[in-house]
Amino acid sequence: MRINLKFLCELDLFSHCVMNEIDAVKIGLPEGGKIRLISTNKRWQYYFIFPMKISPNVEEGTVILPKLLNSLPFTQAKFVSIENAAKIISEKERFQEFQVDETALKSQTQLFEEFIREKSKLDKKIDDLKESESLKKEVFAALDNLEKFSRNPTEKNHSDQTDIEEKPLITNAQEYENVTSILQEINIEKQEGLTKKQEKKSKNQEQKHSDTKEIIGSPIPESNPKSIANLSLEQYPDMIEISQLQQILPNSQITLLRVQDEDLGGNLQIHEKLAKKLNLFPGAFLGWEDPITRNHGIAPVIFGASEEDIIIMDKEMWEDNELINISEPKLVVYSMEPPIIQVKELTLKPKLNSDMVGKVRINFRNSRALGIKNGDVVALTRINVPNSRSTYSKVQVEANISDEAIEIDPNLLGKNIRSNDLVSVNKRMKKIVNLKKLYLGAELWRQTSESYNLIISNIQSKKESIKIFYLNYLIFPGLQVEHPDFQAIFKFKSCSPALGPQEIGKVTANSEIEIEIEGILPIDTIMVIDLTRSLLARDIHVGENYNDALKVEKFFQKLSLDSPFVKITKNTQLSRLSSISLFFYLYLLEKISRKLDERISVLVFSDKEEIIQNINQDEWLNTNIYSTSVLVSFIHNLQEKLQLESGNFSHFNSPLKDTRRLLKKMGSDKENRPRKLMLFTDADPDDLPPLPMLIKDISEIPDFEIILFGLGNFSLEEYCATYPEYKVEYHNIESLDDFIPLYRILATFKE
Repeated sequence: MRINLKFLCELDLFSHCVMNEIDAVKIGLPEGGKIRLISTNKRWQYYFIFPMKISPNVEEGTVILPKLLNSLPFTQAKFVSIENAAKIISEKERFQEFQVDETALKSQTQLFEEFIREKSKLDKKIDDLKESESLKKEVFAALDNLEKFSRNPTEKNHSDQTDIEEKPLITNAQEYENVTSILQEINIEKQEGLTKKQEKKSKNQEQKHSDTKEIIGSPIPESNPKSIANLSLEQYPDMIEISQLQQILPNSQITLLRVQDEDLGGNLQIHEKLAKKLNLFPGAFLGWEDPITRNHGIAPVIFGASEEDIIIMDKEMWEDNELINISEPKLVVYSMEPPIIQVKELTLKPKLNSDMVGKVRINFRNSRALGIKNGDVVALTRINVPNSRSTYSKVQVEANISDEAIEIDPNLLGKNIRSNDLVSVNKRMKKIVNLKKLYLGAELWRQTSESYNLIISNIQSKKESIKIFYLNYLIFPGLQVEHPDFQAIFKFKSCSPALGPQEIGKVTANSEIEIEIEGILPIDTIMVIDLTRSLLARDIHVGENYNDALKVEKFFQKLSLDSPFVKITKNTQLSRLSSISLFFYLYLLEKISRKLDERISVLVFSDKEEIIQNINQDEWLNTNIYSTSVLVSFIHNLQEKLQLESGNFSHFNSPLKDTRRLLKKMGSDKENRPRKLMLFTDADPDDLPPLPMLIKDISEIPDFEIILFGLGNFSLEEYCATYPEYKVEYHNIESLDDFIPLYRILATFKE
């Protein structure tokens, strides 16, 4: 499918492109999907791969590119979605209205600037060479005319191959003898050179045929492939001897080109020995030039070629760059990497990855800058958090990490990392000490229907499993680790032998682990309740859960409040809104019984939203530290809102924005505390943006869970199934049997 897009170069960062969701859907490109950019300028072929971000701020029919692409001299570009190979042709056009956040340019930008400078130098050399070649053609044409004249001095010049004006070339006998002598010497040298060249070529071909063996990739098949011998300057006027081209390009190598059908993802595949000669590493940029078509390109490299003197390109790149199909194609290749400057530390943006398990991951360019290799120890410090302690980890070096990023296990820095956080990374020479004993404290915190005694018993009986997990980590004071198989956070308490200032510990197969249960970790909750008219429908059957309603009734009597749940039997049909309020009060009772420093905030919304406050005008209720008057005022205000006339629309936008604000406010003084959002509704949102985008906006907050309760609306379940990356826990509610048991699980109660 082809669509027309205008494109502009406005982004400061060189790490992604941005387009409208509608255009992305047209070409089948998902959020984060990769798009390939190829210029169609005849002199240079630029080849870049970018992840594509989706933004509603981009006008339909427009794609936003990195600002530095303005430096490239192309007027058209092809955008190819790697996911489905859909092609888009787009015209370059300035677009001033689109605004982007001003962000500091990273090392990738510096690399690209260096590339532009080197390309300008190379362009000048090529232009100089073209002038030299043009002059050479004129000289040889004149010599041909001179040779004809030497055979018949009276013959006029009727050559079709030159437009030199007809006039006598020799003015006297002495000049004729001198020119004839020079011509004879040139012809002798020319014949000797051709003879030697033919002998050398014949010898190389014989050697190649005798040593032929299978390599990765093969030339594009054609019934009668061309050969270098039958190519002419008329077909390829810029053609140059490959040895001359190598002299022009410093520190370059000559390689054979192989083309394969399998997609290489915009990379060039080379042998490690060739990479060593060019001082390249996986992900480094390699420049290449074809001496016949004079097409140029640049692409990142991967290792895997079976021969040192070949370079492997996928068929799509080969076609995009319009390379000629000849029997033995050769390219001149050279490094486009600027010199790497050694530094003591780098500032990088953390990208949390729970699969890392005690490790961090950086790319080869940054590892060379820091002078580190796979398995070395690095120190990590959050630079925008006052008095932040350093953590330590072993490093993995991989190519597919961006220059400005570091992938990191969330346990090493904490899940409360924000999108604008930065981490200082430096090589740390510390002595690693094998530990005999490791003492841990455990705080229980995740929701579970199991009893805490069972959880504690499970932890104590599976110390060996916990020890195996700790084999992945370096041990140091302040380390906190959440094990995926247990409902707990494990904290470093002490170890034997004790660690000195320049030492870090390591758990071995012979180490012993002791665990002390220290308590239950508090959880804060925000409940967002829809008050639209449809929630007044009485279609929630009470069934066997009427005893829970009696429990809430007694709670109201104790507070001298009128209970909303009187005369409830098994056959009672509750309204959807009443079932939500019953769930809330049961959840509140569980939180109060835990006697922890936990907070609950309630937002109600329909046409407009409101945060329920207590007598002190607080935006949440502390379930442990409160007076009876505070609790009564909070419940009275909530009941008053629940009994008012409901609205007509479900406007999700404002309450979810308030939710984000409350989450930040709650996290400012309880930074490491987990938090939950519970959203109760029976409707699709009546405003924009759509619910998935609103949920996405808050799902990125660390230490945060989203639970969506759908009452009679199955499309909400489809939302959650369509966007699994937002990790929304969904519950469809048709009866109290579906609903009431959840409050105990979600409140995380203590037996």
